[in-house]
Amino acid sequence: MCCSLLYIYSLLVSGFTVNKTSAILFVVLGAVMIVALLVELMIINIYRRKLHENQKKTRQLDSVQKQLQMEFVANMTHEVRTPMNAILGFTTILAEMNDLDQETRHQLIMEVEKNKEVLLKILNDILDYSQLSSNSLQFQEEKVSVNAVLADCLALALAKCRNSSVTLVIADKLPYCSLKIDKRRFSQVLNNLIRNAITYTEKGQITLGYRRLPDNTLYFFVSDTGCGIDILQHRRIFNSFVKVDSNIRGAGLGLTLSKAIVEYYGGHMGVESKLGLGSTFYFTLPSRLEVKEYGYN
Repeated sequence: MCCSLLYIYSLLVSGFTVNKTSAILFVVLGAVMIVALLVELMIINIYRRKLHENQKKTRQLDSVQKQLQMEFVANMTHEVRTPMNAILGFTTILAEMNDLDQETRHQLIMEVEKNKEVLLKILNDILDYSQLSSNSLQFQEEKVSVNAVLADCLALALAKCRNSSVTLVIADKLPYCSLKIDKRRFSQVLNNLIRNAITYTEKGQITLGYRRLPDNTLYFFVSDTGCGIDILQHRRIFNSFVKVDSNIRGAGLGLTLSKAIVEYYGGHMGVESKLGLGSTFYFTLPSRLEVKEYGYN
């Protein structure tokens, strides 16, 4: 374009003879080229401005990412140290004080056991989350009896629940149901939901079960009569490192991992809850996972 302008200028300077029509065409052509040049300069300027803005955003994102990493490290350090310090403290008392009565010794041992489980859960969740972030979370499918897994989860919950004001029951289930699924991951989802229900329920009942929906999708649920969750928190609680109550120990990864496991199998996880009126966490699994057996399906 610049060469064309120079060419026109050279013609005029050299005394090239043009008629009126040709002169007008040269003027119009020159004006168009000048406008095109200005537009091109504007586009270059916009591009440079956008590039600068993107670079600024990148620097901001890097800063936010570094801040999140620092907060994550600080949070996880705190979460790990709390049960670790409790374990060290209680074991030191048990080791150094020989005059403890049997009841006190039993209580200290129970505290050590409880904090050991909290610490192990945090470490397992962090390990699973790191694998989830790198798309390397492992799954090993096998034929699994849903009713057997449900019974095992209930037995574990009854053993862990130390609140006599809370009852746990299986309220709804099919006579028989078998899935092709990773048993450990399936149990992990149910145990996470039951553990959360126990944590946030002071009295009343925790109900778990499952049923078949009209489209043959399997619907699993854990309901409680606990404190409930504000509607503004319903979507947020499935995010990483989010806890309804910051005083509750844990990494805040249980629901994140559970949702990821359910979605891996093509299902969906959600919550229905009102503040002060309890909660129902649920997830669905597609019918294709069900193992069809003669006499049952």
